[in-house]
Amino acid sequence: ETISAWSQCHGGLSIWIGEYYNVSRFEDLPLLFHSLIPSEMRHYHSSGMDGATFMHDFPVAWGVRALSKLQHAQYAWDVQTDDNRFFDEYFTRKYGNYSRAMSSIYDRIETAFNYISSLRNYGAETLTSVLNRWDGKKPEKPLSIAHFPDQLELLQTLKEATKILDQVLCELQKIINLEQQESWKKLPADNDWQNGLLSPLELESRRNYDKTEYRLGEDLRGLIYGRDSMWLMLALCSYHMELQRGGKGNQEWELVEQVA
Repeated sequence: ETISAWSQCHGGLSIWIGEYYNVSRFEDLPLLFHSLIPSEMRHYHSSGMDGATFMHDFPVAWGVRALSKLQHAQYAWDVQTDDNRFFDEYFTRKYGNYSRAMSSIYDRIETAFNYISSLRNYGAETLTSVLNRWDGKKPEKPLSIAHFPDQLELLQTLKEATKILDQVLCELQKIINLEQQESWKKLPADNDWQNGLLSPLELESRRNYDKTEYRLGEDLRGLIYGRDSMWLMLALCSYHMELQRGGKGNQEWELVEQVA
């Protein structure tokens, strides 16, 4: 409604949309929005927006988030981009023989974090806000989080998300193992170490490494952090609920400490 109103009365001004695909509370979570970005960018464009900008840029170690960066740039440039062709090119050029498997992994990552705005965004009824205000004593009320009718559904959603992320990590590690079994056979011999006159910069420029394994490893590190973050939210919610029900929560707190 706000976008529509502005587009009707802006009086010839250029109106840009500022997107929050990396809200600061999302920190470095390996979030994906690849099924949302095309339709959202097209909606902004059809509503009269004639420019777009990206909030909270992240400079290094993108991992799977490279897709969000590329999508935002591409669809801001051309909202009529062919979606299937775009995704095929991205996965083929980045992952080669593992493109189909990684496409499936990306889909499940996005599913696992479907409710991230209710969990880690700003707002009085998000999970981070509720837990930040909690003093650790017996809660007077059950957890009340936006988009969840009760705390049991919240816990079930967190359990499903952690299960998906555990499976994805297992599959990604298997893909890395496959690549490692082959990569050592393909890397060329490097005898530059025999020349002691090379500077560190020259040595780095001559370094041979498997780019596919490098990219998969970067994805893996980000996903480990994302999986552990989701597990910690689940553990804290379980502890909160057990105390609220009148229990001591010793077992639940042990899980909190283990994950932390």
